[in-house]
Amino acid sequence: MPLLGPGDPVLHARAVRAGATIDLCFARIAGVPPLLLDAARSIADAEPALARKMLFEGMHAILLGNHSSLAPRDFGGAVLGSPAMRPEPSTAEDLLLKGFAVRVHVGHPASVPILRRALHVLCEGPDIVEDGLPLAVLAGYAADELWDDAGGYAANRRLEEHERGSGALSALWTTLLVRSTWEQRAGRFAAAAACIDESEELAALVGLPQVGPAHRIDLLAWSGREAETRAAADVITRHWVAEKDHDAFGDWARNCLTVLEIGHGRYAEALALARITFAKDNCSTAARVAHDVVEAGVRCGDHRAAKDALTRLEERATAAGTPWALGLLARCRALMADDDHAEALYLESVELLGRTRVATELARSRLLYGEWLRRCRRRGEARVELRTAYEMFAGMGAAGFAERARVELLATGEHARKRDSRGGLGLTPQERRVAELAAGGTTNTEIAARLFITTSTVEYHLNKVFRRLGITSRRQLKSVLDDGAADA
Repeated sequence: MPLLGPGDPVLHARAVRAGATIDLCFARIAGVPPLLLDAARSIADAEPALARKMLFEGMHAILLGNHSSLAPRDFGGAVLGSPAMRPEPSTAEDLLLKGFAVRVHVGHPASVPILRRALHVLCEGPDIVEDGLPLAVLAGYAADELWDDAGGYAANRRLEEHERGSGALSALWTTLLVRSTWEQRAGRFAAAAACIDESEELAALVGLPQVGPAHRIDLLAWSGREAETRAAADVITRHWVAEKDHDAFGDWARNCLTVLEIGHGRYAEALALARITFAKDNCSTAARVAHDVVEAGVRCGDHRAAKDALTRLEERATAAGTPWALGLLARCRALMADDDHAEALYLESVELLGRTRVATELARSRLLYGEWLRRCRRRGEARVELRTAYEMFAGMGAAGFAERARVELLATGEHARKRDSRGGLGLTPQERRVAELAAGGTTNTEIAARLFITTSTVEYHLNKVFRRLGITSRRQLKSVLDDGAADA
């Protein structure tokens, strides 16, 4: 490459990108998208690959923030009209850029095939390249938009392996936070907490700012820990939304509070929160809330709100076509159907969600089906569904939903013993991580490399695990850990 003079637009664009990357790394997103967009425009013909990377980082920021000077729709239109864009993108980064530009400028259905292709490339494509912002956040957003739990989880694990192998600790910090959401959705709350614990250790190691309980809010809400969930939401509102303009975090906090309220059966409060996020229709967070609007709206008598949410869900879930999407759609249709048609839809929802990793939503469908059966005075059948829902929620540690299921079960005439949902085995998060890797066949040296600790530290943790669990070999670890997860 020839040397660049001081007035060269490419040199200026690189300097702008360097400053924007630092700002984004430290969560300073205000003003970043228009800066990157202008710089990308100036080099779109001369350096299209660099321009696309800048547009990707700008898209990342525009989806996170509240930018009064540049609307997401306008940014998406500028991306789609840029000479730097390839007619047929092939890399995961370019596909995510185009997919979200279409999502915000054209609409959800048109973005589905592009985002689906992006996840496929992340899961099955050539070697991953991350020379800017980590891909995990937008990959997670894409999976949420498609309700693609299998693709989202697989892409996240591949990114994690790549970042561990390359020692990309800052990127790994983000990827672990996204993975915690997938683990929580699978009902593996202890594994989700372990991911967050490790991400916090990495953040401290590389000098990233600590944010207290904010990143645990999803797990706290599903665990029914009300005071802690509200405290985390307050941190997000004050620190991330008011100070840093992270509007998407505000939506995320409202979504988590919505889950908390629904778990406790406070439907009017849940609907008031959910409607804000639903109306804004931001990427990812909107997909997480439509089914909550339907349930809360039906239960508190606001059928207009429920109908509006169902209409959107019918369009987008059908376009996505995944078991998760269609399972949620069937459940929402059941909630709004008459008694002659509701049962088939509940059964469809249970069957479809049973094909996914999203155990939390499968348990919710069983709970709602059981509640419907009880209201139809079919107590024997209701007990089966409610008992299953209760055992699933209690096993995960979803205390609010477990108590709701337990109360419904009592109403059928069956006594359900309260279970301790705090988790079993008594392992620390680091001991749990070491034990799970060892149970999967990972050697001590490989565990040390993955967790950025020494092999002697791995041996120390494993010896403590063996003593605590009363076992003597790695062969016994998997069954003991699986039993502990079932009892947690």
